Amino acid sequence: MKKEKLKNIVIGCLILMVIVFVIVLILISFSKKRVSAIEGRVIGNGSGFVILEGEKEDYVIETTKVYPLGSILQVKDYIMMDDEMPILLKDGTILMKEEQKEQTSVSKDEENTFNDFNPSMDGLLEQEDVKGNEEMKEYLPFDEEESISNSDEVVVSYLNEVMPNQEESVIKESFNTVVDFLFYNGTINGVSLSDITMKTKLSVMKYALKLDQKIDSYFPDYKEKISSTMKRAYTGMKEKIVTLYLNTTVMICEKNQELCQTAKQDFQNMKETLGITWSFLKQLVTHGVNRFESWYQIFSGK
Repeated sequence: MKKEKLKNIVIGCLILMVIVFVIVLILISFSKKRVSAIEGRVIGNGSGFVILEGEKEDYVIETTKVYPLGSILQVKDYIMMDDEMPILLKDGTILMKEEQKEQTSVSKDEENTFNDFNPSMDGLLEQEDVKGNEEMKEYLPFDEEESISNSDEVVVSYLNEVMPNQEESVIKESFNTVVDFLFYNGTINGVSLSDITMKTKLSVMKYALKLDQKIDSYFPDYKEKISSTMKRAYTGMKEKIVTLYLNTTVMICEKNQELCQTAKQDFQNMKETLGITWSFLKQLVTHGVNRFESWYQIFSGK
């Protein structure tokens, strides 16, 4: 009799759990806001999604179809999965309102603008004037079995030593050193960028962004002064370093998935601590970058 009663209690509990679970699912379903209709211009296509630029907000639509860049799409009856930019929408209908007949391409003027803006890939690539992603992949000195060398230890040791230091002279000097190391063929204690592994290169970029933030916070006029003194640019470094980090991560993700996931996760942390927003990313894309889809996947952590 007791066994039968215990059995009934267990069955009752299981039924109650199922009911609660169903109620939770229903509540979650209703919590997703269904979008009646939005319009936007296609600014990117990726694997299983299209990116739209709306009048006030941007959207990522789940779809397997590829739409010409610049086309105007209308999205009906989609479920809004989140409210962070860009907003993710799914399970609805896409209508073509205005089709761009030819794929939007980067003009020569835009390409020159980007080349002026884009940080040099010297040290990451084994030639000075590399154009096009295919050539970049060919010259990338990348080894999936890279092992930490003495050169990596020298660079990491330097960064670990200077980063905690709050002295004005140390912050300024280390900022100059790291920027020169990344963009102007400089060295850190005799080690150049081409001497270290991709993992360490990413670490240098992360530290460079933190140093850039320190300079902006404590010495806001320093970059202009040092640029004038050294006759080379030290301004706009946040944009240049983020561009370099994203481009490097794109190439890494084609070769090494483990390091790719680490780079993406680190970028998620940098977004929070360094204020790297979707609007900031779009600002970089306006300089002629043709990797918006890959950048979005890094930005979103996918």
